[in-house]
Formats: sequence, structure tokens, C-alpha cells
Amino acid sequence: LRRPVRRPRKTSVRVLRDYDGADTGRLYADWKQAGGYSPRTVATQFPVIVGRCRESAKNNPYVLRLLRLAQVNTVGAAGFRFVPTPMDPNGTVDQGAADELRAAFNAWGRSPYYCDAAGKRTFRDHCNLAVRSVWRDGEALIRILPGHNYPQNPFAFSLKAINPMLLDYRLTKELKGGGAIVNGVQMDTWGRPTHYWFLKKPTGTRLITPDYLWAFTQTDHEVLPASEIIHLMREETEDQARGIASMQAIMTRLHMLDAYEMAELTAARRAANTVSTYEAPLGTEGTPASQKTVSDSLIDSEPGEDEVLPHGWARKADKPSRPNEAMPEFRKAMLRGIASGANVGYNALGNDLEGVTYSSLRDGKLTEQDIWMDDQAYYIAHLTTRVYLRWLGMYLSTPRTQLPLSRYAKYAAHKWHGRRWPWVDPMSEAQSNEIARRLGWRTDDDISAALGEDMEENIIQIRKIADKVQGTYLEVNYATQQENQTIPKA
Repeated sequence: LRRPVRRPRKTSVRVLRDYDGADTGRLYADWKQAGGYSPRTVATQFPVIVGRCRESAKNNPYVLRLLRLAQVNTVGAAGFRFVPTPMDPNGTVDQGAADELRAAFNAWGRSPYYCDAAGKRTFRDHCNLAVRSVWRDGEALIRILPGHNYPQNPFAFSLKAINPMLLDYRLTKELKGGGAIVNGVQMDTWGRPTHYWFLKKPTGTRLITPDYLWAFTQTDHEVLPASEIIHLMREETEDQARGIASMQAIMTRLHMLDAYEMAELTAARRAANTVSTYEAPLGTEGTPASQKTVSDSLIDSEPGEDEVLPHGWARKADKPSRPNEAMPEFRKAMLRGIASGANVGYNALGNDLEGVTYSSLRDGKLTEQDIWMDDQAYYIAHLTTRVYLRWLGMYLSTPRTQLPLSRYAKYAAHKWHGRRWPWVDPMSEAQSNEIARRLGWRTDDDISAALGEDMEENIIQIRKIADKVQGTYLEVNYATQQENQTIPKA
């Protein structure tokens, strides 16, 4: 007898996934996957994103508020404050050279006729426009023009803002000998920009529109060296050549919320115009007993006016159901998501301080201010510092100064101070700083920097003022301040 062969039992093996984020089941079928920077995507979607963001910047009140918040908190009313610090060999500041450089750079930056090639913008205006352009378009382009309009421009230096749409986002190709042009930016094998390929404007054309751009061939270009172009953008990937507006992540919600509010406003306006329905008495055969027709009863009314109806007629007024009672909370929820995507405080974006406590306001403001200071550091590193170094080379080459060009490295030393924010309770903050200074937790330099000031500059200014007030009624006050605040006397 043959023994029956015992077959192995079928066992089910359950494979567990390692990462939930890699699950491709039906619940995640609508979850798109994206790689890094794609020149093809930029070539097709860049004009759409810029066009929609610019339209929102014209008509959407929340976008207008967001752009103003970005400008006011990044640049501020006074702009970035320039402090030259040329050092002598003994380690002290060459005050004579510092005063001249500060006065000359401020004279150039505050004059639109010298600072801007078009004669329209001061240096602060250029900074504001750059911040607005990066938020709205994803990038800002400024051309450096050394020697521009000299000798009418005694500083021989100007700036020119360029529309980002002119940088040919459609142009992408490999170059012989290495390197490539990626969406209009020519780079070497290391990814360093070497040239920028701009579309030429025909004679007499000033306005730039997407339709105008698509009418060009890729041979109509003006190629400018990268040394003449300041290209500002916040990079999200390692190989990014063009900037994409971070606002694009929230503009769908912004557009939908704006359309929803407009629909609610229209419905509320319609409901406010109360609609009345008139019912005529019926005769024996179901026909109106009165010969007056319904159209005769439709009349124009004014506020405070009453209507007298014919005998037997009845009036039924519809009760308004708008505005929607849930709209305020819904709007608040949507704006919170939008504010999170924009990295700004909801209370500032929505103009809503309802239910805000001192502690929550302090925590939110400190976090928001850190974000603004991070933006300030970016513009100082990539815009203001680069402009000053190029301006200095031209200034030292003009007969306007006696400072030698051979000591360029000495005069290039400088600092920038961004806008800072006074606290809601200045007295408490000042007392806190004083305690921290006495205990050694903070220095005078730290406190001055937190206020957007420079301690050394403050001491110099106090010394100058003390010299001027000697022999006047202010002398005693300044002497008392110097003794109490341990400020070095002149």
C-alpha cells in the first residue's frame, strides 16, 4: 500500500509596508508624485502661474494684504539701514571714511534720478519691488548698470528692474563643450549662472503680456552676463534655475474663497431687496375677481415707503436667509490654512484680533518675526550687499571722492540692519533687557541689534551730539545719561 503524500498546507503571508507615505492603495490614488525641478513643467506652467498670481494681486484683497505685509515687514518704512565699518590697522573704525561712504551711498540710494535707470525708484523702492516680485512672480531680476549716464549721474551707477517674463522660460538646450541653458538661464557644468537670455522687445513696445511673448521665436534674444544680473528667488530644489512663486500653493484657496465671498455678498444683497408675492382673490370660476393684473401691482419702492393694495389682495413677503450664519467661522478656517501656507500670522492677514490674548499674541508675533528676519537675511546677502560692493567700485573710480580705489577691501567692510518691531509693552521689554544685561545674559550689542540699531553707531552719534550741546541746557541731561548708561564720554 502506498501511503498518501501529505501536501504542505497553504499559508498566507501578509506583507507589511515599511512606510505609510509609500502606500499606493486606492485611498491614495489621487496623491500625485513630483520630482525635482522640471524645465518642461516650467516652460508650460510658468506663464499660467505668474498670470494668475498677478491677477490675484490686482483684485484679491487678501493677496493685496499679503504683499503689503511682506514689503512692510521685510524692507520697512526706513528700508535696510547701511552702516559702513572701514577699519584702520589699529582695529578702530576710520570714522572719516565711514561718514563719507554713508553720506554718499544714502545720497545715491535716496535719489531716483541716480539710483534708477528710468529715474523712478529709490533704492528702497527697488527693494520693495523685489520683495513683491518674489512673492508674486517667484523671482525678481535687477540689472546692474555701472557707468550709467555719467557725468549727469555723478555716481556712475544705476539699477534697472526687469520683468521676469522677459527671461525666456521656453529656452532649454544643451551646449557644446559643457553647460546648458535651462529656462533662459545659461549655466556651466557646476550649475553656476554665466549668462541670461532675455527676449528682445520690438521698438516702441513697453507692455509685456503672455500673448506678446509667445509671438517670438527663440532667436530674438538679448544675452547678458550674469555679472550684470541680480537674480532673486527662493530655491526649493538643488538644481532650480527659475523661481516659482510660493503663493501658488495657496492661490487656489484664495481664488475659491474670494469667489465664495462674492457669491455670499451677491446673495445677501439680493435677499436684502425683499421680494413680495401678491395673491389676488378668486371669483366663482377660479378667475381673479379684480380686473387689476399682477403686472399692474409690480411697482418700484423706496426705503420707508408703504403700499396700499386693492381690496381682497394679500401680500406675502419672503424672509431673507442671507448672509449665511456659518460664513464667519468658515472664512476664518480657510484663512488660517492660507496664512499657514504663506508663513504669516492669521490675525495680520485676516485683520482679526478677536479673542486674542497677550500670551498667544506674543508667541505668534515672535514666530512670525523670526520668519521675516530670515527673509531680511536673504535680501541683505543677495541684494543689498551685492549692490553696495558694485556701487563702491564705481564710486571710488569717480572724482567725487578722494578715497583711493587701491583700498577697496578696507572700504568694502559694512553692515546692514533690517527693520525690527517694538514690543506691545516697551517698558517691560526695556526692564527685561536691563536685567539680562546686568546678569550677563545679553550685551549692549545684542540689545541694539534686536532694536535694529548698531551699538557702535549709537555711541558715535551720542558723542557727536554731546559735542554740539556743550554749553547749552542739554549738556547736563547728556552727561547724566552717559553716567547712568555707562556710555563712553567724548
